[in-house]
Amino acid sequence: MTNYKINLTNNSRVDLYAFEVVPAGSEVALNCPQGSTFVKVPAGATAVQIASFNPPHTDSWGWISVGLADQDRAYQVYCERTYDGYDRYALFGYYDADNTEEDSNRSPFPAGVAQGSLGGESYDYVFNGKTVGYELALGPWPDVEGYVWQSYDASGQCWTPLLASLSTRSSPSDTSAKLEVDGATTTVELTIRNSTGRPFTVDIVQDSVNRWSETVLVSVTIAVHLQVPADASSVLRITGSYADGEQLPLLSLPDPTFTIKRKGA
Repeated sequence: MTNYKINLTNNSRVDLYAFEVVPAGSEVALNCPQGSTFVKVPAGATAVQIASFNPPHTDSWGWISVGLADQDRAYQVYCERTYDGYDRYALFGYYDADNTEEDSNRSPFPAGVAQGSLGGESYDYVFNGKTVGYELALGPWPDVEGYVWQSYDASGQCWTPLLASLSTRSSPSDTSAKLEVDGATTTVELTIRNSTGRPFTVDIVQDSVNRWSETVLVSVTIAVHLQVPADASSVLRITGSYADGEQLPLLSLPDPTFTIKRKGA
């Protein structure tokens, strides 16, 4: 019997964690550090051995849970070797509790996100992740005094205001932008555009951590890396002022809250 290595390359910009083998009693064994229940695969890490596979002379298979945190079943890898040794499988997709040996990858990733392949004595998996773009702008809006935060709708190729209501001249009760990303998205490239004619400074706070601060002359782009499990969200708060210290105009306040929600598999 050959003890095959199960390797994971993480080409995304977030950390991954391999932590569980299903079914229990499988010939797949995690390669956990002593005292741990998971294997961390840092962003950019190449060919990290997450498990070994020691099949007997019978059909043997198993799934390994992979997530954005320990115990987060966002993804899973599958390995199989038939009793005759001629048929082998290495699949990588979203976690799906309904998978069976006969239908072992009910929730595959979109093309280009990840792949599995077989080496001479290894099962090799690669996770690339995916980057999506999102644009916000502060500038004029028809029939509204002052400047308004807007988001760009890529599907309709148009800008929409981030105001609770355009019928009032006072500050709205809520100014928010929401972006839903799929379970493969690991980075949002957030572009902020300035159409006020005056430089202003913005601060990006992600889940209470100050991530980024810069003066916006025309436009700037920040890459927001998403360590966000399925069905969870990350909140960015965008605050700012003009370069001379004056606060941004009334209609842009309160400063927008930008919520990124990761959809389930």
